[in-house]
Formats: sequence, structure tokens, C-alpha cells
Amino acid sequence: MRLLDVVRPALNFLPEVESPLKRPEFNDKILWTAWSVFIYLVIANIPLFGIQRVPKSLDDNEWIRTIMGANRGTILELGMTPIITAGIILQFMASQSGDRGVSIEMHCKEDRELF
Repeated sequence: MRLLDVVRPALNFLPEVESPLKRPEFNDKILWTAWSVFIYLVIANIPLFGIQRVPKSLDDNEWIRTIMGANRGTILELGMTPIITAGIILQFMASQSGDRGVSIEMHCKEDRELF
């Protein structure tokens, strides 16, 4: 039994994204990229209620926020870091080099969907 087979029952609960009927135009890509950057900058500066600022000398997790591009006590720190970290770990586990903790065949459509 592979690790990907464990997540197979969860596929029924996940929304499915259909392939586009036509290739997106370059101007549309630029527009969506600009909106994404704008949203990123907004959530990177909205503070969370109740999080107190601490001096940099007492901040143990400053290095991880530097890597992820988040400010202390913002919405970005709360929501983006676990998603980005999980994606990096999954890609590392499925990479061609290394131990390959997740057995996946990228040419198989079903394995790509499970991944």
C-alpha cells in the first residue's frame, strides 16, 4: 500500500478544477499576478488581534518569517506558512533525488491527482 492510496477516500470531498477551454492570454496572466501580489502585500501588513510585538533580540522565529516573507503577528504568518511548508516537504519527498518517501509516477494522471 502506498502513501498516496491513503488519501484516495478524501478525493470525494475535495472540489475539482476543470481544465480551461482556451489558453489564458498574457494580459490576463499579468492582471491575476498583480492582484495576487496586491493581496499578498495587504495580508502581510494586517496585524492579528492580541499578538504583541517583541524586540528582535527575543524573537526566536525571525528566521522562518524571513524565509516565508511574513511580518510578526500578521494574517500572512498565520495562514501561509503551513501551506508553503507542506508543499515544500511533499515536493522534496516525491523528488527524483533522495530517498523518495512518496512513491509517485508523474506520467500517471491518477497519481498526479492524488499527489
